[in-house]
Amino acid sequence: MVPAVVLIAVQAFVVSQLGFRLGRRVSLRFRQRTERAAGLALGLLGTWLVLQQVLK
Repeated sequence: MVPAVVLIAVQAFVVSQLGFRLGRRVSLRFRQRTERAAGLALGLLGTWLVLQQVLK
């Protein structure tokens, strides 16, 4: 269990750092689009996870 948590934490840190660095280079126009796309993706992921639990 602990190694999985450590791997998830390391992955989250690396991806967030890449996102911060890439975000500095992206214009405001693209930033708004990517924020909307990320929000939609997180909403869909949350819906999928809830449905998985409900349908079990």
